[in-house]
Amino acid sequence: MPRSHSPLRQIARCSLRSGANSFAHIARASSATAAAGLSDQSVTTLVEAGVSFTSTPENELSHGHCIPITGKLLHLGAAPSLGTDTDTAVSGEILTAARIALVHQRGIDHQQHRRTTGMMSATASVTGKQALSWATVEGARALGLADRVGCLESGMQADLVVIDARALNLWPAHDPIATALHAGLANIEAVMIAGRWRKRDHSLIDANVDEVKSDLLASGERLARKLKAVAP
Repeated sequence: MPRSHSPLRQIARCSLRSGANSFAHIARASSATAAAGLSDQSVTTLVEAGVSFTSTPENELSHGHCIPITGKLLHLGAAPSLGTDTDTAVSGEILTAARIALVHQRGIDHQQHRRTTGMMSATASVTGKQALSWATVEGARALGLADRVGCLESGMQADLVVIDARALNLWPAHDPIATALHAGLANIEAVMIAGRWRKRDHSLIDANVDEVKSDLLASGERLARKLKAVAP
């Protein structure tokens, strides 16, 4: 196939013409899959066309995709959004994904610095604020919703997550960004979506949790039976 008609260039043209800026499988082929499979030039071409990349870091590591696309994107002045994948095998918590993406990229950068200088880098290459933005602002941008959600600003949809920083795993909380980044589901005290509280005082509102758990149990047992039936 002529270089000008390569699949990546076709996708780039499509993005520029249509305004579409998020390609899930491209993202996975890079971060979740693409990072290991795309050349630097390919990533540059797609970033310049406005394509966004989504990394699912825990899944990528477990499948041996190795080097994430995060560093390539940061070098180009872009940033990844984050997701979870195969939640039956890895965590479905977006903040867990943010922490893994952060320490993975820091580890890669420290290793490269040590190989070059023989010493550890004196400062972290990626900040907690950046990692938190990958899970919020960049996620909204990847979905084409950056004008409505993803950050707390006047005119944006009233989406809030309230974290109880009094919990022992977060106390004492000196840095709000670090506190949010290291929070777990048990630390989320309240959630507001579009101005409506969906969780208060650590309890879901208008949700039959027992019914959901019963459905999940039945689904899990059904899948387990099917797997057992086809197992060698």
